[in-house]
Amino acid sequence: MDETEEPEAVGIRSFYWFVKPEDIYSEEVELPSTREESATFIATRDFIDFDLNNGRLKHKWVPRYKKDAIRYLLTHEDATGLRAASDVYYVVKIETAEDLVDKSEQYPKMIPEGFENTSDIERGLVLKVPIKEKIMKASPSPDLPITFSVRYKNDRINLRPSGDVGGVNMGIMSTEEIEKMAVVEVITGEAIKEDKVSMEPVVGGTMDPRMGSTSKEDTCPTCDMAFNLDDSDSSQSCSGHFGYINLPIPIPNILFLGETKGKGKDSNPLLYALNNICHHCSRIMLEDDLLGSQLALVMQEFDIGGKNIASFRRVKNILKPYLDVKNNNGRVCPYCSEVSPKITFYFSSAEFSYNTARPDGVTGMDFTTVKNVLSNIPNSDCYFLGINPVTSRPENMFFESLPVSPNATRPLKQRSDGRTTEDDLTTLYSAVVNNANRLRTEMNRGRSFRSADRTRKMLLFSVARVIDNYNQTIGSGGSTEVFTYGGGVQTESMKGLLNRLGTKSGRFRNNLQSKYVNNVGYSAISPDPNLAIDEVGVPKIMTEEITYPEVVTSENIVRLRGYIQNVINDVSPKIVKINQSGDNALWENVKSSQSVEHLEKMMKQLTVGMIIKREIMDGDICLFNRAPSLHRQSVLAFRTRVIEEKALTMNPTVCIPFNADYDGDAMKAHFVQSEAAKQEAIKLMSLTKNIIHSRYGMLTVATDQDQTSGLYLLTYTDKAKANTWNSSSGIGFNEDGIVYMSKSTAADCYSTVFSEIRDGKESKTYRTMDSLPESDAVTPDGPGYTGRSLFNHLFTVLDAEYVSATFSGITPLTNLLEDGSVEVIRDELGNPEKEQVLIRNGKLITGTLEKTAFGEGGASIAPSFIYHEGYEAGQEKLVEFIEMATRLGFAAHRIIGYTMGTADVSAVPVQQDINRFYNNCAEKILKIDKAFANGQLKQYVENHTPEKAIEAQADPLSYIEDRVLGFTDEFEKRMLNKIEDYQGSGNAMQIAVRSRARGKPMNIQQMAGAFGQVRLAALRVTTGIGSRRVLSHYPKGSLDPRHRGFVRGNYSKGMEPDEYFMTSIAGRRSTVESAQGNIAKSGYLERKMVKALESCVVNQRRQVVNLRTKRVISPVVGDDGLSPYHIRGSDQRTNKRGYTITLQPFFYDHACKHGLTLEDDCLYCAKGSDVATFAKNIDKMVSNMTQSVVLNKLRVREMSKTDVKKLAKRLNEYYEDSLCRIGEAIGATAGQDIGEPATQTALRTFHFAGKASVQGDIARLSQILEYSPKNNKSPMTKLYLNEGASEDEAKRLQVLLAEVKGNQIIDLISYDLEKKLLLIKFDFEIMETFQISPNIAMRQVETALAKGSNNDLFKFSILGRSITPETPLVVQIMPVGYKIEEGLPNYISDAALLYAKELIIGAVFNGISGVTNIQLEEDDNNRRFLSIKGAEDSLLNTIVKNFSGMADLSMLETNNHHWVEKNFGVEAAVQNLYNELDFQMNLTEQGIGDYDNRYIRTIVDYMGEYGYIKSLSPTGLGGTDNPSILGGMSVERIKEQLIGGVTMGNQDPIRGVTESIAVGATPDIGDFTPF
Repeated sequence: MDETEEPEAVGIRSFYWFVKPEDIYSEEVELPSTREESATFIATRDFIDFDLNNGRLKHKWVPRYKKDAIRYLLTHEDATGLRAASDVYYVVKIETAEDLVDKSEQYPKMIPEGFENTSDIERGLVLKVPIKEKIMKASPSPDLPITFSVRYKNDRINLRPSGDVGGVNMGIMSTEEIEKMAVVEVITGEAIKEDKVSMEPVVGGTMDPRMGSTSKEDTCPTCDMAFNLDDSDSSQSCSGHFGYINLPIPIPNILFLGETKGKGKDSNPLLYALNNICHHCSRIMLEDDLLGSQLALVMQEFDIGGKNIASFRRVKNILKPYLDVKNNNGRVCPYCSEVSPKITFYFSSAEFSYNTARPDGVTGMDFTTVKNVLSNIPNSDCYFLGINPVTSRPENMFFESLPVSPNATRPLKQRSDGRTTEDDLTTLYSAVVNNANRLRTEMNRGRSFRSADRTRKMLLFSVARVIDNYNQTIGSGGSTEVFTYGGGVQTESMKGLLNRLGTKSGRFRNNLQSKYVNNVGYSAISPDPNLAIDEVGVPKIMTEEITYPEVVTSENIVRLRGYIQNVINDVSPKIVKINQSGDNALWENVKSSQSVEHLEKMMKQLTVGMIIKREIMDGDICLFNRAPSLHRQSVLAFRTRVIEEKALTMNPTVCIPFNADYDGDAMKAHFVQSEAAKQEAIKLMSLTKNIIHSRYGMLTVATDQDQTSGLYLLTYTDKAKANTWNSSSGIGFNEDGIVYMSKSTAADCYSTVFSEIRDGKESKTYRTMDSLPESDAVTPDGPGYTGRSLFNHLFTVLDAEYVSATFSGITPLTNLLEDGSVEVIRDELGNPEKEQVLIRNGKLITGTLEKTAFGEGGASIAPSFIYHEGYEAGQEKLVEFIEMATRLGFAAHRIIGYTMGTADVSAVPVQQDINRFYNNCAEKILKIDKAFANGQLKQYVENHTPEKAIEAQADPLSYIEDRVLGFTDEFEKRMLNKIEDYQGSGNAMQIAVRSRARGKPMNIQQMAGAFGQVRLAALRVTTGIGSRRVLSHYPKGSLDPRHRGFVRGNYSKGMEPDEYFMTSIAGRRSTVESAQGNIAKSGYLERKMVKALESCVVNQRRQVVNLRTKRVISPVVGDDGLSPYHIRGSDQRTNKRGYTITLQPFFYDHACKHGLTLEDDCLYCAKGSDVATFAKNIDKMVSNMTQSVVLNKLRVREMSKTDVKKLAKRLNEYYEDSLCRIGEAIGATAGQDIGEPATQTALRTFHFAGKASVQGDIARLSQILEYSPKNNKSPMTKLYLNEGASEDEAKRLQVLLAEVKGNQIIDLISYDLEKKLLLIKFDFEIMETFQISPNIAMRQVETALAKGSNNDLFKFSILGRSITPETPLVVQIMPVGYKIEEGLPNYISDAALLYAKELIIGAVFNGISGVTNIQLEEDDNNRRFLSIKGAEDSLLNTIVKNFSGMADLSMLETNNHHWVEKNFGVEAAVQNLYNELDFQMNLTEQGIGDYDNRYIRTIVDYMGEYGYIKSLSPTGLGGTDNPSILGGMSVERIKEQLIGGVTMGNQDPIRGVTESIAVGATPDIGDFTPF
């Protein structure tokens, strides 16, 4: 077409384009008047210099509609230049007086993809360019042929999200800064003028509109924007503006003044500063030389100390020796020689008053004077007062202008009756304005001092209430009615600024660190084994209500149009909403009630760049969660499967990560709402990538309960059933007692076994068991298959025949006796010998499959998958194996059968044996109890345990309880052995327990044998209606073991009423303790630890760094760089503790010259390999411990240099794959994983109540982490004797340390009341045991009685200076002031004799006070040591001072960590903390829970980061000593932390997790970790 030919006009006179805010300007113009003809007027109008061009091209496409303009700007690639040119645009409408000429047909290539015109809609125009005009905001007319229009409020498009907060700098604002920040001075206490028609904010009032809009409808006159909570972009919403209230006099800030008992707090910054400076010259009361000597220490707190309240207190402590001088009478200034007495603030009078008047007669200072004194403090002196003068001048602790928070922070509240009320803060601000105006008026009018004084106090209190309205001394500024959870109404004080921040419902925890979300499904859960383990069944009623947004692209447009067609066809999934502009603001509903024509039109109009919301469908990602979220795997990403049922369903295999079961537990499915979130969830949170428990590296998703016992049924040995066959079921037991079955039965077993293929060409299809293994048995009906071969075939089908492992099982070895019975093989101590499980090249050779083989928390075969496939592919294959193995376990139950009746949980034929064991044990218990009751314990010890003589005399009750525990343990073991032999391998209860599917041996004992000894807090039950009498019908003083909780009854036969009562005591106690807060305490412990440790992250060098301080905490993660959850098994041979990488599969993968793997023993290897070749090729990243284990193998096994080189290379690859992930939030995970087992322990206490004490010591764990020096819950000291020390030397040291009191070595103290004598008879045998000589005994009696003499209670004299077994020691008791020549008085009271006796009985005659439990033991190397239940400073200091010649102090162990730090330094204390944490979590038999040592290393290194040990408690790194004030305030103690932060001038760079979340920034963890 010829360029000169113009097509016919189409009647279009407007289009949209984009203008930068800075390109809009205002000018005065002369405009014609609409009232008078030919008249004009001057007005201000907005203009733009419009320049529409397309470079060298002569035509350009422009959008016709606003929604298309927005979509083009936001999403289209042709708008990339526009988006790069500016962050903000206005979408302006360009209007013309004449029709525009559209050249779309001539130049169709100018139309952007997705904006093509159709018969239904014309999306844009192609215009001839350039168009370059100065155009005015107006309507077009003949005089104005081209104009523009824009609504500044609604047409602003922000292309960049609100920027992250780069940091928070804290300080105290000056009056000038407050007024400069404000936009208005509040001069009246009135907020709103309300009449019947409208409500209007009062100009100059406490809700002046210039302080911000409070609704979508109102535009803020300051920023021209509305307040819109729904807008995800905060830059599009008015966040409000500050105002200020001018005060007639300076008012002290209650935050810095503090309050206690009606007075200001001397420790708070204001009074602390005022009482340590001269009130004349304002200098600190210390000489310059002294200040210079302490300057470095003080400035260290400002440089690296954290600038928090803890730093403020450390500054005070540095100068405390010099400033802590009683100054009530005044201190003399070293600079001006003037006297400044101590000053106190009294709230009753609202005055600063001296405790004593100054020499010039001044008795106090008014507010203005105090502020002036503070204003004259030199900057250099401020630092010594804990004040940063750069950010927080001390005089600014007084308000001269009070900031008024923006309206958005205190919007009007809607009442239930439809009326509106002011926010609490607004009411409190109004009180300040009114009192300020009243005081100003009184001062101007010269009112009486008393009247002004009262108003001044009211002003002080009203200002204080704005900050804290919960102070009892100041009183509340008003109350408000709030609704309770029960629907009632209660009255509570209005909330000041501080009152809004704390508690769970405060701003930090309820608003800044949490959020209310939509798109969540919530219901009780039910099982569905047919689901994949990473699928969750979501009811259709949920998926139809919850939506997922998708941006329309060229790839998905056809699919999405199909979802609109689904609306017409009424099938799912359907599109629910469409947003044509793409700005996520304007949505159009899509409903089935709309006409078909309208819906079809929507389909045609759907184009690239639009956003739709559709129903949830199969494959969508949700975050599945059950509260409480105790650890990382409490929230996992699952794929959605839409189901018709009404409840959320999941595969029962995945209950364990959530600690869930099906007794009514409810869970939530949070559906992610963006493609980025979806991909991140798949990458990091998918269950298939989190089957290894983050706490200890074993599988957390594997066989569980029925699945575990099912695999046991397939592979166990029952020799009692050997050579049996059931033709009807097709199942039998071969000559070895192993299960086998017919071909048809095996096929039936496999019929329900399948897995989902997730990767490759066959992705999203199912792998089924379409073949049988090779026959390994012969049945009477043809070829047969053992259960082991059915299991082995899974490895073949999954191409995993590389799996090899050997480990100890749980199932005992058995012998078939001649009479046909089966007995368990036991060692000489009566303990069952366990099977050894051996799997070679995917074949189960020996042993039974139990939880240790492939159960959650065990799974010793799992490391082979990871070693051969790598972590990513290995977990993918493990997921398939889990699905197949668990379904095979279910099938085994179905095919073989498994039932349990009363006969299975009883053992009637062995009850006579149990009776005999019980009576024998009861006799032993009665014997020791009688010995103690009759005062014959010494003789009992000599006859039975002479080696325990010292322990028995030092702590007889502990000795007796230990002996009784030994008796009952022996009884329970013998009883259990009898039951096991009787019930046999095929017993249903034995199967459950031996497979570890459910239950413990203790459950078998209690059901089929006897409950045994009831224990309460590790002691027998002795107290009930009386101190030594449990029940009323028990004889008083009875020693019968049955009356102390030794129960013969069992659950299968039944119990006597008193037996049942006894067994229930501990259960009731555990329930009560749980209800009283044990669970809450463990949950609180976890929260504190997570908050304290969350800033510890792994960087690209595998170092643990503190994000907040940017310091390296650990040079290498856990000293070896390995992931805390690198794979391991449940056996020592499969690396249970995880100190190295799991090397068993590695050793199976390499062989010596003779063809045997390194895991096997080789009789032909006569020499070792060339270790130098290994050393040359091994990477330095491989830890020394791992290298050492491999080198030990190479030194005894022969391999060629080539093979050694290959071995080293493979080890490097395997080790690198096991390294800790860069960006790992190791601190937060450590906190969660230490709290999770503690909480589970608290939840489970009632399960084993009466038999097992609480696992580990959670109270002590809390003490360690919080570094508490007081009340050590588990004091422990281990003192090694010098090498080669004899037993006599060891006992000698034991005697010297053990506390011996008078009541232990004194047989009798009798009275001669007439002569006022005490006659003391000693037990010389016990004295000999403790090596106490008569002279020492006499000296200690004198020392004890001296206490009474020194207190003027009596005088004494020892008659005779020798003690013999026959002759008692005689002590004369006399009154104070007695003179021998006056004769014996008769007025000394009998009470004095009694008191003297008690002093002697309670005196320490030997050893160290408090050391009563001390055991002599030997370690594995036969080295003798004393195990002392004590760790006091006095004990340790005494040992170091007095026993260095007898003990090897270099091997001294104690859990008094403060003493270790004080005497040996921070490194020793850090290692000591590591050792005890390891002990509490892992090394004791009743450990709290397996916990990787890399977490422990991170925790203790973090505690020692500052060169001394810091606590992780809310008063330590978790709170007041947190370098991030925002992070610290998220825990508790908000007021303290604000005081410290603003006073010290804290600068928070927002690097930690909590503070990042609080300000809406992305935390520096995971993929966002900065390198």
